[in-house]
Amino acid sequence: MSVLIGSINFHTCDGIKSENNGIVLQKIASKYNFAYIGTQELQKPALDVINNSESEYKIYGKRRGNALRPGILRVLYSAMYNEAVGILTNRSLTSKPTTTVLPWIPRSPKEIKECTSDSYDIMPRIMTSITTNDPELGPTCHINVHLNYSSLNIQWCEAKMIVEHVKRMSENYSIILTGDFNMEVGNPAMDYIIEELNKLGIIRVPINEKTNALKFPTKTAVDYIFISKKLKLLKYGILKEEELNGRTDHELLYAEVENAEKFHRRAG
Repeated sequence: MSVLIGSINFHTCDGIKSENNGIVLQKIASKYNFAYIGTQELQKPALDVINNSESEYKIYGKRRGNALRPGILRVLYSAMYNEAVGILTNRSLTSKPTTTVLPWIPRSPKEIKECTSDSYDIMPRIMTSITTNDPELGPTCHINVHLNYSSLNIQWCEAKMIVEHVKRMSENYSIILTGDFNMEVGNPAMDYIIEELNKLGIIRVPINEKTNALKFPTKTAVDYIFISKKLKLLKYGILKEEELNGRTDHELLYAEVENAEKFHRRAG
């Protein structure tokens, strides 16, 4: 059987109760039978609604401020716009979810100028990973990110950490990588991620349309799905769902895949 993967930045728009975003996300996942959805910008009320429900879907991953070690910075950022970089799934996990704090503190006058133009971007950037023994795909690692959008230097540092993490996990798992990368193809750091992952047998699903319609003057995608080549890509695109109208400034991406080895056995 095929497996449906998604990615969405669930921006909480003015006048929308964030807990309702959790309800809508669960409904969409159930309606289309998603196995994995990487999410960005879900707030604590939405996370609580999902994880306290009787649904088979649960969401894993810390919020950006809570990913820091205990201390004054954790207290400060926990009180700010403290979004989660969570993974919604109906699969059973084989190990505890991990949260990696990516490079995010400006280290030079140039980076300070770039990053303080928007206070949201001086919060920690994080990477969430889960592992499953997927009934269709076998051992699978889903990694989800939400990256810096204002400093190319920091984007480079994040890109290198992501590639190293994916390289390590790909030794034992099929890889799913989702997220709001805040970079278009052509950005040097984004191109580095694509090229290095391709060397590892991991490809970008070719969704090239503009994926964030409202906030940034981009012309093409900034949200992406990557998959191991050992997964056969069946369908992909942008899922237009009426219940998302007014709830997000990003599109819901999807990719339908199946285990390539199972496919070849059936074909033979």
